[in-house]
Amino acid sequence: EDAKQMGVQILMGEADPVERATQYYAYRRILESVFGIADFDEPASTQEKIKSWLADDSFLLDRAPLFNEILPLRWPDNELTSQMSGEARANSIREVLVRAMKKSLTQNGKTVPTMIVFDDAQWLDSATWTLIGTLQRDLPSVLLVLALRPILDGEVDAQIESEFKRLTANPSTQRIELNSLSHEATEQLVAERLGIKKLPHAVSEFVRLRTQGNP
Repeated sequence: EDAKQMGVQILMGEADPVERATQYYAYRRILESVFGIADFDEPASTQEKIKSWLADDSFLLDRAPLFNEILPLRWPDNELTSQMSGEARANSIREVLVRAMKKSLTQNGKTVPTMIVFDDAQWLDSATWTLIGTLQRDLPSVLLVLALRPILDGEVDAQIESEFKRLTANPSTQRIELNSLSHEATEQLVAERLGIKKLPHAVSEFVRLRTQGNP
């Protein structure tokens, strides 16, 4: 809330264990926020909104069908994108995502301070991890925030582990480790979210056993 009041553009993405094999799943909401669209918009209407947003950037406009790899746009390939495949296509997708983000940093001729947040980042797919590394390198003015529990040995594949180590080894990266909440603090937090003074004992025990201090 403080960041918003200071005029910071906050873009939120959330990973999902069920979608951990879906490329850029956690980036969908971020891209929707950048384009000013919603996931329930009709594909044709969404395409027109994106075309309008990209109107002054011919590079992105020519490659607009690549956004179909992240958003359900039903946007068929054009002559240019139809020739892209394999690693070349993957690199082009990452390039347009970074360029679109860079474009969003300027609005009405003014630079907009921006923070990108990835929640439950332990469930991110490898393509998103690579994108995060690229954003960190190419857009250093953007504050990247990743909230995640510790990644256990062998829990992720070698590519994700490599990207994670590269990110944490960067001198600009700051790690903040949070301890689990006490049972009392967890109970208070849940009660506040539910708008009640005190949780029933059965509910309190259920939350304690299921969350282990991480509600």
